[in-house]
Amino acid sequence: MSYDPWGPAGPPEPPDGDDPWEDQPADPDAPPPELSRHVRVQLDLASFTTATKRGGLRMLPRSAATAILRALPVAVAEDGRFWAHWDGVWRPAPGVVRYALAGSMGNEYRPDLVKGVEDILRTMIGDMTVTSHPGFINLRNGMLRSTTTDRYGAPSWADWEKIDHRPQAHSTVQLPHEYSTTAECPEFDRYLAGSLTEEGVLLAWEIIAACIYSGIPAQRAVMLQGPPGCGKSQFLDVITGLLGETNTTHIPLQNLADRFNVAQLHGKALNVHADLDQAGIGETGTFKTMVTGDSLTAEHKGQNPFQFTPFATLLFSANTVPPSDLDASRSTCSNNVEKFRQPRSCVSPYPLTRRCALANSTATG
Repeated sequence: MSYDPWGPAGPPEPPDGDDPWEDQPADPDAPPPELSRHVRVQLDLASFTTATKRGGLRMLPRSAATAILRALPVAVAEDGRFWAHWDGVWRPAPGVVRYALAGSMGNEYRPDLVKGVEDILRTMIGDMTVTSHPGFINLRNGMLRSTTTDRYGAPSWADWEKIDHRPQAHSTVQLPHEYSTTAECPEFDRYLAGSLTEEGVLLAWEIIAACIYSGIPAQRAVMLQGPPGCGKSQFLDVITGLLGETNTTHIPLQNLADRFNVAQLHGKALNVHADLDQAGIGETGTFKTMVTGDSLTAEHKGQNPFQFTPFATLLFSANTVPPSDLDASRSTCSNNVEKFRQPRSCVSPYPLTRRCALANSTATG
C-alpha cells in the first residue's frame, strides 16, 4: 500500500513570490554541514530600510519581516516560540529576528527594533504543531520516506525512498549522519554478538529502531538493568551518538513530572539517563502519559504554559529499578520491576556482557 503523509492534496504550496523553501543544489564535494546553534540569516539591507535626512537608516518593520520569510521558512509552534527551518530540519529559533537584524544592520542595529518586527512576523506566518512523523527519517543528506503501510494505515517501512529535505514535513529531528546504502557496522555487530545472546541481539536492534522511529507506537519505555560494569552505559552512549545530542534530553525518571523538564522534551526524539539512583519515583502519572502518547502541559521558564504531545523514547538504566508508587500495595524492588512490566513499560535486564544476569531477554508486557 502506498503511503503519502500529505494525503491526496499533496504537500502545501510555498508562499507566492520567491520560494524560500526551494532546496539549493548540494555540492557533492562539500563536507556534511554542521547544524548551527543559531540560525544565520543575511538580509538585503536595502529591502527593508530607507535613508533618513541625517544619513542614517530607518527600518521598515513589515519589510523586514517579509525579508526574513524570503530568507527561510519560519513558523510559530504551540510553545509560542519561533521555529525556523535550516540545514534540513526545523529548530527552535526564538532569536531569529534579533539575529537577522543584528547580522544585517551592523552598527545601525538597535535591540528596540526587534519587538515590532516579531509582532508583524507573527501575523504573517502559520502555526506549526511539533509532533512525531513516523513516515520519515531525517538525515543530513536527505530524508527517508516510508512508501508502505501496515493494515492499520501506519507506515510499515517495508519499502522506502530517499527524498530531498522539505520544510512541509515539519521534521524537528535530524540524525547527525548521512544515509548510505553501503554503510556497515562490523565492529558494533561483533560487540553485540560477543555481549548478548542471539535473542538479546534482536532485542537490542529493536530498541535502537524504536529510538530512531518517530513516536512511541508500542507504548513502551525501556529500562536496562544489570550490575555495575556490565555495559549498560556503553549501549546508551551508542544510541545517544546515533540520535545526536541535539535530539536528546537527559532527565532522570524521578524528575519527569517537573513542568520545566517536560518542556525540554518538546520536539526531541530521545530521553536517556544512565545509572538512575535509588530515590523513589513518587509520581508516575507523567511517565504514563508520555509513554501512552497523550498530551502534557509544560512551561519554558518565564513563558506561558503550553500543551504538546511528547514523542521521545524514554530509555534508562539502573543497577536495580527504583521503587515507585505504580502499585501502593507493593513495596519491594522485585515487585516494582514486575509492575513496570505491565502495559506502560518494558523492563529488559540487559546482559551487555556475559557477566550480566539476564532476568528477562525479551520485551514483556
